[in-house]
Amino acid sequence: MNKVQIREELKAITNSDESVVRDIAFALNLIATNHTLVKAVKENVINVALVAYELESSLS
Repeated sequence: MNKVQIREELKAITNSDESVVRDIAFALNLIATNHTLVKAVKENVINVALVAYELESSLS
């Protein structure tokens, strides 16, 4: 589904005008962006923990 089809589906589902559909699309985009950022932070935290463990092991 492309963006135009998704907008048309949202319009039909919500029975709302274009501004409401735009707001919904904006909110969904924010959720997707935040999910991506959280995933990246989580991966970085894991990497830092692994490096710290390796460093601690090498110092022992």
